[in-house]
Amino acid sequence: MLNCDKDSVQPGVARGIILQCYNLVQMNDFLQIVQLIQTARSRAIRAVNSELVNLYWQIGQYVSLRLEEATWGDKMVSDLAVYIKKKSSRTQRL
Repeated sequence: MLNCDKDSVQPGVARGIILQCYNLVQMNDFLQIVQLIQTARSRAIRAVNSELVNLYWQIGQYVSLRLEEATWGDKMVSDLAVYIKKKSSRTQRL
């Protein structure tokens, strides 16, 4: 383990140890920042996944209701899939 107490090292060695200590502090700071980024990304992914599950649930309810009411037939579901695919490819280019 590196002792970063400047009073406990010889004068000729102090500069090297101080630089090593500075590098360790800097690395620790950088690691903390990377940890903040990783934590935020993880929370963002969970939030997006939660929203997607909610969206798919709502779509499923909507389609199921239309099928139960016989407002839509099986062809309508296929047409919807084609329509969504076309619309999605346009909006993803933005």
